[in-house]
Amino acid sequence: MKIKPLYIYLGVFLIAVVSIFVFTNLNDDKQQTAMTGQMPNDDVHKGLNQQNPHGGDMGAMTERVNHALAQMRKQYQENPNDTSIAKQFADYLSMAHQPDSAIIIYENILVRDGKRSDIRNSVAYLYLLKRDFKKSEAALSGILRYDQNDTQAKFNMGIIAVESGDKEKAKSIWQDLVKQHPGDPMAKKAEEAIVQVNQN
Repeated sequence: MKIKPLYIYLGVFLIAVVSIFVFTNLNDDKQQTAMTGQMPNDDVHKGLNQQNPHGGDMGAMTERVNHALAQMRKQYQENPNDTSIAKQFADYLSMAHQPDSAIIIYENILVRDGKRSDIRNSVAYLYLLKRDFKKSEAALSGILRYDQNDTQAKFNMGIIAVESGDKEKAKSIWQDLVKQHPGDPMAKKAEEAIVQVNQN
């Protein structure tokens, strides 16, 4: 059985969005670090300017990442109309903490095909990370304009509501999702999210 890349991207996106929801209660230090643009002092980021525990130095790893990014940029520039290359490059920029550059490329893809829910979900996710809830919601609304039954977009609308401080709106969105799409995996996630919101 062959799995389509779209489902893999959607799965990765869903995991990322749910992770954001679960970890919204960050302590003040982590929030301040994110706002100032300084590298966090946590298990993921510590030692990036130090020796790699497995032998090589982290500077060499950074060089490899930068080289890969340059190669992808070159591919994109040589094939600007190839949306699969554009999406790969935008995904990589997103992972490399360059959301503004990624959003520009994603939006260029949407100019060619405005019905790409995978791209709109990526844009919504990046705007959510930037805490620009209106633009995040607009990206998801674009999905629902083409497909009113897109349960992932509906679920993510609830995430935006929670992140913007409107827990009641989030619960209402998720309750409608559960009611309209019983048995859907996103309805199950919505039920879990309602419980989570009620506990906080």
